This record gives sequence, structure tokens and C-alpha cells, in this order.
Amino acid sequence: MPNIKELNLSNNKIAGFGQLNELKSLHSLVLNGNRIKEINNLNLPVLTNLSLDRNFISKLTGLRGLKKLEDLSLEGNLITVASMQDLGYNLVSLKELSLGSNKITAV
Repeated sequence: MPNIKELNLSNNKIAGFGQLNELKSLHSLVLNGNRIKEINNLNLPVLTNLSLDRNFISKLTGLRGLKKLEDLSLEGNLITVASMQDLGYNLVSLKELSLGSNKITAV
């Protein structure tokens, strides 16, 4: 599966990213409605779309290896602080960030 470009694994019981870093051709990854608690150093060099809605993520970390990311959706998680420092300043391609339905108290 190294040439796969789009992957949707929504509404499963996935708790981590496992071997997803091996999918170097991946452009779109959708993991909505799973059991993910944290983003652990994703390194997907051509990923442009990442959707992690309705998981259990509380911090905006682990995104530094996503330099081409344009669209990031983390709606319906447990995020309380949304800061560019947490996101990583290297997300220079980011055009859309969706953080609706979280518990954000500071930006």
C-alpha cells in the first residue's frame, strides 16, 4: 500500500497511528470517530488534508512533520488551548483549521 493517496478509517477503534508514517504518498487521511488521544510525530511529507474529528485529543502537538498540510480538522475533541506555538510554526501551508466543539478557553 505504499502508493495509496487517500485513506479513510473513520468510526473504528483506532488508538494510534501505528505504521501510517510508512505511507509517504498519502495526501488525505481521515480518522474521525476513533480513540486517538494524542498525535505522535506524524511524518507524512505530502499530506495536505488531515481530519481527526471526534477523538480524544487534548493537545495540538506532534504535527511538525506535516510541512505540506493545508487543511486540519480537529472538531469535537478535548482541546483547551489553541496556540500557534503548539501547532508548530512550520505549518506554513496551513490554510484551514477547524477546532469547533472543543473545550477551548485560550487562544
